[in-house]
Amino acid sequence: MSRLRPYRLHIVLILIECLLLTAGLVLIRRPSPQALTIAFPTATPAPTPAPLIVHIAGAVVDPGVYRLPPESRLVDAVQLAGGLTADAAIAWVNLAAPLQDGQQIVIPFAQSAEAAVDGQQAAQRTAPTVQVIAPDPGRININTASEQELDTLPGIGPSLAARIVTYRREHDGFDEPRELLEVSGIGEATFAELADCICVN
Repeated sequence: MSRLRPYRLHIVLILIECLLLTAGLVLIRRPSPQALTIAFPTATPAPTPAPLIVHIAGAVVDPGVYRLPPESRLVDAVQLAGGLTADAAIAWVNLAAPLQDGQQIVIPFAQSAEAAVDGQQAAQRTAPTVQVIAPDPGRININTASEQELDTLPGIGPSLAARIVTYRREHDGFDEPRELLEVSGIGEATFAELADCICVN
């Protein structure tokens, strides 16, 4: 029995060494823990609106090209240009008008604005007018009257009324009342009687 104890102790030592070796291998192969990173969404800042660049000229103290904030009005550009001059036609300017990028604004001078108005009024006064003369309601239009209407004229009977209508149809109407003298049967005496009773249109 005493001889078996050293062998048992030797076996126990071997088993302990195996256990330690196995534990070491497990620790070596075990992946090391990694830190968990949590990403939170960040808000994207809104793009900054581009400034407005306008050219202001005319009746301002300091004409030129100016840079203004978005949504600026004409009054803002005028202020940057030193304000309006004493001879500016302020009544012709809408200072509340919104501006656009690349816009050119010309502030008119009072003298130029008045000259433009005077020129427009002069053009209206000198424009040709068309005068429309309505036929006298008491006269008979020989270009449109029927034979019965022509028959009522002094010195004109049914026969002459028919000749007038025939001549009118063949010659596309009368250009003037005296053209009735071209109708057969109508002379100066007859025309003198009815001259104040007829018209053409």
